[in-house]
Amino acid sequence: MNTITDLNYQTTFGMKQGLKQAEIIQRKAKNTYQHISPNILSDKIDKAYKLDMNPLYLNSEPYIQYIEKLKNIKINRRLLSILRSLENKLFSIRNRIQTSQNPIKAMIENMKNGNRLGNSGEEIALAAAIGKINGQKNIYTGHINGLDHGVSFITNKPVQEGKKMFLKNKDAIIIDPQLGITDYAENYFAKIKDLVQTPYKKKTHRSITPMNNFRLNDAQIADLKANYPELLINNYKPVVL
Repeated sequence: MNTITDLNYQTTFGMKQGLKQAEIIQRKAKNTYQHISPNILSDKIDKAYKLDMNPLYLNSEPYIQYIEKLKNIKINRRLLSILRSLENKLFSIRNRIQTSQNPIKAMIENMKNGNRLGNSGEEIALAAAIGKINGQKNIYTGHINGLDHGVSFITNKPVQEGKKMFLKNKDAIIIDPQLGITDYAENYFAKIKDLVQTPYKKKTHRSITPMNNFRLNDAQIADLKANYPELLINNYKPVVL
């Protein structure tokens, strides 16, 4: 018979193994296809010119103030033009992908052989696809409420598109390829708290709203496995929460 100590050890070991598996998904989504992120480029501009503008707010209301700061310091016009061009191109690509017969395959093809652009939206969709083709059925994508930023997450809780979810620690593992963080829900929110500005620090924003940006049926999963073997993970064991 297992003792309480045995059960606690098994639970802790299982949690660590689950995080390791999820971290593999995170790294694959981030690194398999070399791509340019306009958000990351914006972050580099911030640091180079000592601006106080977090990349997670890109394309939101404070973005207007951000552009004004760039103008005020007379930043190199060519650099700003490149950033705007990349953003416009990415939005155009997203619109085209959403109307394709297989949006996730079209997105992967763009990151692999196309314009090779992708922000957190592309990276989390890729993470969810990687999870699904490797047998992780309960993996989803969503927005962090109050931020212009997306994540993938693994959970056994009922998931409904557009319905806000407040996740406790063992409810979910959150996978964030752009920030390079994979952890249980409360740990994740604690880690990113110091990386972003208000309004995130309000407790009400520590939740996720699921997105239904793609669906994969069995035939599509088989197609992705056949055409993108680099997304397969050797000896992957689906995370059990």
